[in-house]
Amino acid sequence: MGTVLDIAAVTMATEMRRLEASAHNIANVSTAGFKRQVGVAEPFATALQAESRATAVDAAFGATSPSAPAFVTRADLSPGRLSQTQNPLHLALSGPGFFVLRQGEQTLYTRSGAFELAADGRVVNAQGAVLQISGGDLIVGSVDFRVAADGTVIDEQRPIGRLALVDIDAAALAQRAAGSTFAAASDAVAPADSTVVKHGFLEMANVDLGHEMVQMMETMRRFELGQKLAQAHGDMMERSIRRLGDLQS
Repeated sequence: MGTVLDIAAVTMATEMRRLEASAHNIANVSTAGFKRQVGVAEPFATALQAESRATAVDAAFGATSPSAPAFVTRADLSPGRLSQTQNPLHLALSGPGFFVLRQGEQTLYTRSGAFELAADGRVVNAQGAVLQISGGDLIVGSVDFRVAADGTVIDEQRPIGRLALVDIDAAALAQRAAGSTFAAASDAVAPADSTVVKHGFLEMANVDLGHEMVQMMETMRRFELGQKLAQAHGDMMERSIRRLGDLQS
């Protein structure tokens, strides 16, 4: 097992990453479709078993520094509150699923339905990624188009296609810019047949500001405990060195 100083260092590093995740959530509390980040640390029992298995090898090669437990952030895909905006370029999803976007040659996925109308008639997000229907880019004649609950787009009184809506396993998502768009391997994507489209609505961020503030305070307390542990270790070493010096004098 690692030293007291190793444990303190790992504790502080983990809590710093947890603090960064909470701060990122708070910064995006008003970002439509944002999915909060949740920190997931390796269970202590798993880390202990791995450290125990490595002890004999480490000792044989003179290695003593433990590896830090894995800490990663995952997207919390729970739905956010739906807000009616009456904006014809705003769309929201009720139920599981994602909108499909094309950005250059890359396919992205999002729950954020805050779209805009480009000069060429393409429906795009703020970064210029194009909303997709089953046949490709969604191109409309004006903002007067309608989207039915099943995703059918009606422009100039005629259906022109159906929104490409997909469902993705949370473990397959790779979070991207601002937490509003995601990437995923094509084999992890499946049609979202039961999802309902709400035209003139936006899904808000699923961030609870009060909860995040409490999380940050708890994280700071755990970080401070790690600092105190490191300080106690330093004080103990200093006393030991002084005592050894006294015995030798």
